[in-house]
Amino acid sequence: MNKFKNIIIIVIFIILILILSILLLYLKQNNGNNIGISYGDPGETIEITNEYEDVNSMTNFKSVEQCIQKYYNMLNNKASQFYERNDNDEYVKISDIKIKKMRLNLLSEEYINKNNITSDNIHKYLKTMDEQSTVIALKMKKIVNIPVEKYVVHAITVNFDNEILDEFYIFVNLDIDNQTFSIEPILEKYDSIEEIETSNSNKSIEINDNNKYSEDVYDYEKMAKNYFLTYKRLALSKPEILYNYMETEYKNKRFGGVEVFKSYVIENREEIEKLKFTEYLVNNKEDILQFVCKDQYDNLYIFDEITPMQFHLKLDTYTLITDKFEQTYKKSDDIKKVQLNIDKIIKMINAYDYINIYNYLSDGFKENYFRTESEFEEYIKSSFFRYNKVSYKDVSKRGTNIYVATIEVSDLTEESSEIKELSIIIQLNDEFDFEMSFSM
Repeated sequence: MNKFKNIIIIVIFIILILILSILLLYLKQNNGNNIGISYGDPGETIEITNEYEDVNSMTNFKSVEQCIQKYYNMLNNKASQFYERNDNDEYVKISDIKIKKMRLNLLSEEYINKNNITSDNIHKYLKTMDEQSTVIALKMKKIVNIPVEKYVVHAITVNFDNEILDEFYIFVNLDIDNQTFSIEPILEKYDSIEEIETSNSNKSIEINDNNKYSEDVYDYEKMAKNYFLTYKRLALSKPEILYNYMETEYKNKRFGGVEVFKSYVIENREEIEKLKFTEYLVNNKEDILQFVCKDQYDNLYIFDEITPMQFHLKLDTYTLITDKFEQTYKKSDDIKKVQLNIDKIIKMINAYDYINIYNYLSDGFKENYFRTESEFEEYIKSSFFRYNKVSYKDVSKRGTNIYVATIEVSDLTEESSEIKELSIIIQLNDEFDFEMSFSM
């Protein structure tokens, strides 16, 4: 009897094991498709299209730029990666065959097959050079797909002397899973990204010795520094590109034309080369992310970002009246208004904005002392420091809406210990307008 019971128990145990195994197999089959890399947030729908979309992450933008930089490094015939140590511990250049293979490793398989590119004819599709260049991506769009994203980029390259070497369009493919990239040069001439048509084959990019990329996360500080550096590079290499980042009202009022801005850059090139990033502020506004950068001379550079590297640039807070200035000015008494206007003039002097200072001079003062802007510019350069800091000794009323301010001007750079005392006459007009003259 006991033997019979033991047999029944064993059978039941085997049946339970079989049922459990079948259940586990069923669960694995039904959940297998959900195991792997997740794209997007839970519940988020990612629409796969062949339409261009904005790049909304500076981290992504700079990753793509990094890939183009690696590609252009590879186009430099004198790149350090083409040299290795020999048995005598001397650096010697590797063979042309190896160099061609390294360059082929960066081109997409689709581009190679489409153009029948080999080591023998690769030079027809690449523009090599004999110097190091820095890539500045100006604008890019992407075609959303998973796991390979395709980007079309408008960019320039500059050399060590900030001379433009190339302006071009290019395709960059990023394989998100493998952290690899491939390049497709665009040899045709276009005027904008929107003219360029393409599609995303979404074929994974196999890893080789040269096509890995990494993401460098950009926080607000890195973004601010990037914009400041972009200002310097574009100002020194091609200021007309920088000019086009300014909104029409601002650039017309501040400079009046692109040739004036180019002359401004040429005259102050040495100063621009010396500029250093010192502080930044980020303002989250309704439609933009505003980066306010400051240099060592307290000059401001304002970047109103719409999407990464698509921004409106302002080089001051005085050309167009800001809401903050308007509120402060309207609440101030006349003495404070005089000081605010003189502060504005000092900012203009520090920004070499002599034209707009000249426009604030009273007609009589111009007629008597400075009939041309160039004469007035010479006076400012001889009476003030290159960069100035002001303190107020006295502000007194001398007539209807007319005030005389006695100020002390010191060298902001502290290269000089001299203190200059000057008297400025301010006549307050309607709203924010005023006229000024100097006590001669």
